Amino acid sequence: QSAAFDFPLKYYINDAFSKGQWSRLNDGSLSDDNNYKRYAVTFVDNHDTGRSGECPLYANIEAANAFILTMPGTPCVWLKHWLTYKTTIKKLILVRKAAGIHNQSTIDTHTASTAGYVLKVKGKKGDVLLLLGTATASTDGFKLAVEGTNYKMYVSNDVDISALDDIKDDTFTA
Repeated sequence: QSAAFDFPLKYYINDAFSKGQWSRLNDGSLSDDNNYKRYAVTFVDNHDTGRSGECPLYANIEAANAFILTMPGTPCVWLKHWLTYKTTIKKLILVRKAAGIHNQSTIDTHTASTAGYVLKVKGKKGDVLLLLGTATASTDGFKLAVEGTNYKMYVSNDVDISALDDIKDDTFTA
């Protein structure tokens, strides 16, 4: 088995989160292709793209990580983002695991508007609903799990996220 970094998605993430071009997230990538999502490694930045001048994402980094941790595929969090946003990323990972999101999960909804983006993914144990930007959607049947600037992540009411309370703020400071 092998996998491939989903570079098209990385560039779509840059356009959506930096420029508000939310429809770019619907432009097609490995992670939303039923034939290839199991092989997709999703990422916001890495050691190559994160270098100055090499197209790093400068805006909405937490929200972008919430996006890749909701999408099918295998998310890869860049160490620099992990060290800067450790507490939030731990919570996002916990929600992904609690809902049973995996590399072949099904995308139920992915809708772009000028206000933002709505993504609903079906996991083995429940659904995750992610609202990006100022997008709105019905949250009936869901409870808020994690929120931050420009994003809100919800899970189905039956998903146990009680362990979120145990995650303490341990953000890295230099």
